[in-house]
Amino acid sequence: MIKGNVNIIGICLLAVLIFGCTKPPLPDNPYDKKDETPEDTTKVIVDPNTITGIHQNIFGPTCANSGCHDGTFEPDFRTIESSYNSLVLQPVTKPDNQDKAPLRVTPEDASASMLYLRLTTNLNNFEARMPLEVDPDSDWPNMQAEYIENIKTWINEGALDQLGNAPIVPNNEPQLNGIVAFADASTTPLSRSGSNSPMNFPNNGNVLDIWFSLTDDTTPTNKLEIEKVLFSNKLNDFNGAVESLASFETESKTHNGIKGENVTYNFKTTIQPTNIWLKGETIFIRILVKDEDHTLPKEIPGKGSENFIKTYAAFTIP
Repeated sequence: MIKGNVNIIGICLLAVLIFGCTKPPLPDNPYDKKDETPEDTTKVIVDPNTITGIHQNIFGPTCANSGCHDGTFEPDFRTIESSYNSLVLQPVTKPDNQDKAPLRVTPEDASASMLYLRLTTNLNNFEARMPLEVDPDSDWPNMQAEYIENIKTWINEGALDQLGNAPIVPNNEPQLNGIVAFADASTTPLSRSGSNSPMNFPNNGNVLDIWFSLTDDTTPTNKLEIEKVLFSNKLNDFNGAVESLASFETESKTHNGIKGENVTYNFKTTIQPTNIWLKGETIFIRILVKDEDHTLPKEIPGKGSENFIKTYAAFTIP
């Protein structure tokens, strides 16, 4: 009997050792099954009457395409933030109907916003309605009426930012109103082949007086400072540019500006182009101007300015 009991006890102990040392199964690792569930590509639905919805539905897929508003020039529609910051309360740069819409977006007034006008109007037969072209898979042709209404609603409801905040009136940097030039003390400004074409320096010309019209929203004109004027024979490359100083002239001049109306010119610089550049060259101008409210000067035209402004701020040597 004892022997039998010993055998039974031994078998039990052996079973405990065998089964007691067996590890319990590990729980499922969720990362092992990551490819079993398809990625959720559902577009988040947002209010289409907000800047977030407008960027998602309109600016991003239709306007920020290569060669359009992709950061090459303003408005910049690459992101929600760049869209908002380059639209709301920002001055219009193109010289078309700015008396109706001096700002790209005027909060609470779509009819006074250039963004809305460009989407709904052919401005003086000068600028066609935007967008000028769309990608083949764009839904703009089918959705444009609804999308334009979304933009109108967003503007008329205050043009709030993506957090729902009302825009703050900015302290703008100085603005260029016009450039005229006079050769060899002439009282007739240099001609242009077109309104935004370079100025034509005359044959056998020598001295060139270039005048600038500048304004600022808070700084009086006589308190603005042109730190220097840059000249380059390349459209966008001002490395090694020729530099000149400009002075504020108390005896101003009045001539047409970049928008076509008469403006006041108070700043002048003088150069002798034929001593510096070759015949046949086009010389592009940039000025660095500073107001009382900003630490760094503003470059006009800037690197991101549209080409028509860069060619306007230029002259050719015959």
